[in-house]
Amino acid sequence: MTLVVKVLLQNASILVGDSVVSGPETDREIFLPTIGNNIIVGWYGNYYAARTIIRELRKLNSENQISITNINNFLTNENIRSLVGNSVFENDNLVGITGFILESGVTHPFEYNSIESHTSHINLLHNLGSVSIYGTGTHDFQDYLTRNLTQISDNFSAVGDLSQKIHKFFLGISSHFLAKEILSGKTLLNFYGGYFDFYAFIEGHLLEKEDYTYFFWEVVSDNDGNSEAKLCFQGMRSRHLTEHLTECLSWIAPQSNDDNNASNARIDASLHYFSPIDKCQNEFNSLPLIQVNELNFNSNYSCHLIVFRDPDGGSRKNISWIKYAEPKLEDHPVHIENLGRRLRYDIRNQNFVTWIERKAQEIWNY
Repeated sequence: MTLVVKVLLQNASILVGDSVVSGPETDREIFLPTIGNNIIVGWYGNYYAARTIIRELRKLNSENQISITNINNFLTNENIRSLVGNSVFENDNLVGITGFILESGVTHPFEYNSIESHTSHINLLHNLGSVSIYGTGTHDFQDYLTRNLTQISDNFSAVGDLSQKIHKFFLGISSHFLAKEILSGKTLLNFYGGYFDFYAFIEGHLLEKEDYTYFFWEVVSDNDGNSEAKLCFQGMRSRHLTEHLTECLSWIAPQSNDDNNASNARIDASLHYFSPIDKCQNEFNSLPLIQVNELNFNSNYSCHLIVFRDPDGGSRKNISWIKYAEPKLEDHPVHIENLGRRLRYDIRNQNFVTWIERKAQEIWNY
């Protein structure tokens, strides 16, 4: 499944893509790319056609910084046909390109779309802006947006830091679709690659992205309706090393505060690349090797994915809950201490666990 989401607000432009689009294969040449520092591109459909089109856009931009007029003149059926042939106009081989260009401090959207059945456009409430959805995950996201339209619109209309609103919007998307992947088991129906990322232009510049950590919880309810919440000792953290390079850390271990069991933790570290690939490759080669004993797992944004299971172990429902907190403050629900190859965690806010259990009982009784 592929999902690209483009959001146009009065003072911000956001592009979100799943890891089928965004990485992490280092031998691929396009993901959710930037071209220079002024163009963000998402793609869907035929990979080889998209690669060719974006390569040509990058070439044009390197020769002489291109404008929105240049892009619109480039993204025509005649040009696309000359670049990749007639096959991309056949039903099973179509291609779509969408994105933004920042020109003289103003952000302009652009798109080329030959996949009409995999697109949708929805207006936010309060005349805030619009959301465009592309790819085979269009219907999935339509459903998500329909059920959360009021909450998303209220988030963007509230007084506060716009960058925080954008991060929370992104985490709402990523947590929802990660939960769908977890509950779908081994099927590919809801598989989007296990990772999402985004870029945004805000008030004439590329937004600096925050780091974020995902925690996974499991709530089991007995036949009497009592619930017990446990932190599954697994999760993922994304840390943005540079403008084009993201470090993704994941860990899994038996749930225990005992150091002997915690020493069984398996830590996987990987780097997600973002175009232009030549610049990323140079950045990657200059980075020191990732040292497990130096990894930091707590971040300013924490996102909690909660799976509810019935007494027989079957999956019932899931929710996600996003919390923003400074690291190591008392209200941060979970703290993870890295002891080299061992991980140790503690729950610092028991009220959060109580909230999870109460929410589980409400869902069971619904």
